[in-house]
Amino acid sequence: MNGTILVVDDEQEIADLIELYLRNEGYAVSKHYNARTALQAVATEPVELAVLDVMLPDMDGFQLCRQIREQHHYPIILLTSRTEGMDRITGLTLGADDYVTKPFLPLELVARVKAHLRRCTLYNTAGPQKVGQMISFSGITLNKNNLSGRVALKKFLSFLHKKKINSPPGFSMLMLKYGGLLLCSSVLQKGT
Repeated sequence: MNGTILVVDDEQEIADLIELYLRNEGYAVSKHYNARTALQAVATEPVELAVLDVMLPDMDGFQLCRQIREQHHYPIILLTSRTEGMDRITGLTLGADDYVTKPFLPLELVARVKAHLRRCTLYNTAGPQKVGQMISFSGITLNKNNLSGRVALKKFLSFLHKKKINSPPGFSMLMLKYGGLLLCSSVLQKGT
């Protein structure tokens, strides 16, 4: 089963339609017709993505987006009949990841949901990191316990050893601050 999608739309027919299409794709849906109950759900339920109508009866969808974004980093898709450029800019500036206008194709919305979740899964596969697992150097961050991270770091170190660098002769190690230690390529090649 896929993750839970928050759907907030005051038009019951639209919310039901979105729910039907998402459930057919295996997603659990937390459906709400106003911002108040949606915010309660956000505080208590694990959500992987939100689809928010902009024109809600109790709160502007832009405000709802902003409040969700203050606490959570999952993708937010705004769904609205507002087609003005400034509305799109406002929504995206306040933290939305996508903006879909009504009328819309339900299958396109599902495709956008899948694309956003795929992007999040692809770029966040390591999950939460423990202190000491991540190595950062000059804007590059690698997971020491991840095989691809170690391979990338070894390739980077190999590149540095082949490249002539104007540095003191004794400077044969890549200095990375890692738990108070300096790591050199020989330490990393041993897999520690």
